[in-house]
Amino acid sequence: MRGRMKEGKSVRGHGVRIFGAVSILMATIIGAGIFGLPYVAMRAGFVFGIANMIFVFLIILPVYLYLGEIGLRTKTRHHLAGYAQLYLGKRGKLAMLIAFSFGVYASLVGYLIGESKSISFLIFNTPDRAFLLGLLVWLCFSLVSMSRLKQIVKGEKASVALIVLIVLALLAWFAPRVSFANLSHANPRLLFLPFGVTLFAFLGFASMPEVERYLSNQKSLTKRAVWLALSFTLVIYLIFTFVVVGAFGERTPEIATIALGKVFVLLGMLTMFSSYIAISIALEDMFKFDFGVGRFKAWLLASFVPLVVFAFLHLVGRDSFVEVIGAGGSISGGLTALLVLAMARNAKRFGRRKPEYSVPYNPFLVCLLAVFISIATILNLYFSFFA
Repeated sequence: MRGRMKEGKSVRGHGVRIFGAVSILMATIIGAGIFGLPYVAMRAGFVFGIANMIFVFLIILPVYLYLGEIGLRTKTRHHLAGYAQLYLGKRGKLAMLIAFSFGVYASLVGYLIGESKSISFLIFNTPDRAFLLGLLVWLCFSLVSMSRLKQIVKGEKASVALIVLIVLALLAWFAPRVSFANLSHANPRLLFLPFGVTLFAFLGFASMPEVERYLSNQKSLTKRAVWLALSFTLVIYLIFTFVVVGAFGERTPEIATIALGKVFVLLGMLTMFSSYIAISIALEDMFKFDFGVGRFKAWLLASFVPLVVFAFLHLVGRDSFVEVIGAGGSISGGLTALLVLAMARNAKRFGRRKPEYSVPYNPFLVCLLAVFISIATILNLYFSFFA
């Protein structure tokens, strides 16, 4: 009897731990990227948009699993750049830092664009008066980042709840408006257009060390947590895209919440706000801990580079939310994935700890996966900026 009670408590304990690990991972993965998915799916065609989501899920899942295994094979704790230095050397660390920095800066600029256009829509009923509002948004965000309000940083995890709330409200309010005529459009020329935004929407590599720390006494649950987090994320993205594209068709805007009404716009703004602050502080910490930069200089680097890029893109007429996060997803996500695949091989050979799980490493299949990622990245950048 006591044995059964202990077993029941163990199962419940595992369930609580898995739920916490899944929440940590999804809190990092699900951000503003979800708001760009319906637009690129509408441009390419709903079927191609869904195909890109499934394709990205299938190629990114093994990368996450390999990254988890790398952490389990390593006795000491590291972030991505630390793992890269350990298994790929100084050049690997530099490449990882470049990939991480590019992705973070693209995220920050994308959030500035998305937030400013959302405020413009709330005030003027149009997203076209966003530039000056964007400067005010940047000032507010930078001051909050400087103050490093812990409540707001921790509130990033609440963004997952906001996204789930948006999806549930969408199902209740807009599902009856879905027209399958809006889902029948397809443009084969733009087949790879959704890839960058979709890859961006699945990026959360930086949270894997945090997941491993959370599961420090139950590391065997890491693999299941990754599977569940990515699977739930895929389902949320599929539902969100289906409802928005099905209900609005060609009227789907770059930032999906603008089509849904001001309540949804506000929810989207809260999500982008919390994500911006958390990512900005993470970038500051990277400059401080990896490069030895002082706190104020780190804040300047994290705050003013996005402002300069935001202003430049506006001046040249390329301040597109989708283009920015698409480029960030393609370049940063693609390069990070390739580095993780290279690290996994060396971790299996030189790792000093027996992992709780091991993903089979077939050199041919891994090379094939790397080729798929590289080709998809190049095609996405071409169709995003030149087609």
